[in-house]
Amino acid sequence: MPHLVSSLWGLGVKQIKLIIMGFFSWKTQDTNKSIPSTYSSKKARPVYLCDNRGNHWYEANYEGYGRFGGKGFYELLAEMNGKTKDDLSDGQEMRDLGIKLNFGINAIHNLKTNKTYKGGGIDFFHWGNDILEDGMSASQLIDSGEWYRIKIKEDNIVHPNLVEKLDGWEYTDAAPEDCEYQGYFY
Repeated sequence: MPHLVSSLWGLGVKQIKLIIMGFFSWKTQDTNKSIPSTYSSKKARPVYLCDNRGNHWYEANYEGYGRFGGKGFYELLAEMNGKTKDDLSDGQEMRDLGIKLNFGINAIHNLKTNKTYKGGGIDFFHWGNDILEDGMSASQLIDSGEWYRIKIKEDNIVHPNLVEKLDGWEYTDAAPEDCEYQGYFY
């Protein structure tokens, strides 16, 4: 914790909330090195975001929010998997569709009845108080011991690549590995 406090010293409250709340971080697929955010104690390195059609976006100073050279990782993931503006709900962005593709949808499942309830949105932690069954919310159903948390993910998702060196890189159909340090906590 002292490292975090000293690293955040001098930043405004809004900047600190942005840093802690929304970092997306990966390792490059060619060097397997963490992609540090500009706010971390490590020096930022140039990184390329690449799609499966030969397009790439260069980012010299990654800020941690999933954008490389003006292109969002999750926006690109959605596009690479055939999502269009026609797939968007009111207030939704392509980024939201990409996040759902990547992380899946939270759901609860009852093994006895084989019934499943899907969680809405991209809120990974809060089920809300909606009554689903027998006068109980999702959290209460889980607490009953008869229901279990599951993730529902699409099959065969095509992922963008993240690399340090574009020369000689050939697209690979594999998701970049998440960084255990979140690009910040080294």
